[in-house]
Amino acid sequence: IQMFLRALKGEQSFWYSFSVYLGSGNILTNAYYALNPFNLLYLIESVSIPAMTIVIITIKIGLAAMCFQIFAAKNLKATPWTAVFFSLCYALSGFNITLHFHIMWLDAIYMLPIIIGLIMDLVEKKKNVLLIFSYAYLFITNFYMGFIVGVFSFAFFVLYLNYHCIKKDGKQGKQIFYIVIKYSFSVVLAAGLCAVILLPAADFLLSHMAGDNKGFEELTAGILDIVNSMFVGQMQTLDTKVPMLYCGLPVLLLVPF
Repeated sequence: IQMFLRALKGEQSFWYSFSVYLGSGNILTNAYYALNPFNLLYLIESVSIPAMTIVIITIKIGLAAMCFQIFAAKNLKATPWTAVFFSLCYALSGFNITLHFHIMWLDAIYMLPIIIGLIMDLVEKKKNVLLIFSYAYLFITNFYMGFIVGVFSFAFFVLYLNYHCIKKDGKQGKQIFYIVIKYSFSVVLAAGLCAVILLPAADFLLSHMAGDNKGFEELTAGILDIVNSMFVGQMQTLDTKVPMLYCGLPVLLLVPF
């Protein structure tokens, strides 16, 4: 972040830095931070970087709770009390608490309820303009987590469209085809809007891929490992084979019901 601020203030090159190894291209790193609007708060010089980091983390976790509360109240018809309860479970889940220091990842957490709500609007009301810009914002601010949210939201779209079709007695063949085309168009257009970031990032990642990367099948975990990881005290790291789950323990307690 300090390197990003120096580049933003013109104190060092935005394209190249001698602070990385013995000198390295730095445009993608700077773009990674520059395209997140919350990082502009670091320009307030009267606040130190550690203090502003705490402020940004608090804002993003607060946004996660707020967005989920709005989603629960609008789309799940939750009562005010249950909406607040589950929004706090979502915002203060083990995933967010464990990995809160990855401040760039937290954008995906507050964007997820928004995108899921907009997918429901697309299926029910055929509206997709806000979905396009939400996907684009998500992919630009963090493509790592954007990929995960993209996969999850696609799975949700398929399931919700199927549910909506059953609810309407399956008599909307043309409408379903139209919705699928509209959703596909939304994703493609959103990717196109941020291709200026995604294509160079993909090229950089592929050209710098480590030779000892493990295959996907080697990263699988057993059911017992996954269940054990949900409990307090199981600190997940980037090297763990157990997936870092979004769900908080209070929510998991409702699974049997």
